[in-house]
Amino acid sequence: MPDFSDFLLANFAIAVGAVLQAATGLGAGLMIVPLLALISLQFLPAPVILASMFLSALMAWKERRLVEWDHVPSIFASLTAGSLLAVAVLSRLPLDKMNLVFGLLILAGVAISVAGLRIHLNHPNAALAGFSSGFMGTLSGFGAPPLALLYQHHPAPVMRASLAALYFITSPLILLLLWWSGHFGIPQVLIGLGLAPGYLLGYWLARPLARFFDKGYARPAVLAFSTIAALVLIARSL
Repeated sequence: MPDFSDFLLANFAIAVGAVLQAATGLGAGLMIVPLLALISLQFLPAPVILASMFLSALMAWKERRLVEWDHVPSIFASLTAGSLLAVAVLSRLPLDKMNLVFGLLILAGVAISVAGLRIHLNHPNAALAGFSSGFMGTLSGFGAPPLALLYQHHPAPVMRASLAALYFITSPLILLLLWWSGHFGIPQVLIGLGLAPGYLLGYWLARPLARFFDKGYARPAVLAFSTIAALVLIARSL
């Protein structure tokens, strides 16, 4: 179990990540996951997935009328397949290689975020994004970049609502698979509940604080920070 100072640092990182998400449009996990990995690997992946459901539920409920449901079945089915593959990988992954995996997945998330690809929202692309998101999310605790790329050309409120609904719907499935593989139990539940205040605080602070961030510089700063943190994690594993 992480100590009290670890929980304080983790909740601070989560709250900052939620505010930066509102300012930059980047998924909060891109900043939160590398920070949590640097603090303690015990926060990942199941505890942060559980804790993030509080934020997803609030966001999805607030903008529930804007959720785009047409492609949810394709995403959910393919995400299940991606999660099953991730569980198989996780079960065979040595603990000392977790930093390497998290670092590589974070770099992949950064690459997807800056790629600027124009992806049409159709069932084949939804299935591919769902599979990628399930694989990344189950292994690391954040699977937002592929889904964000899929919805990037929708109006911001529709994108926000749809992604929040998807996260909330798919997180229990991922946690169930992690439980089945022995990576989610009472200790992870307790750790996850200890991270929830950071998400709730970030949700309430996001609106008043996001406008103070320069949107021209905050996004590159987050991407640069995430890249540096990922490289530190990779270096730790070598």
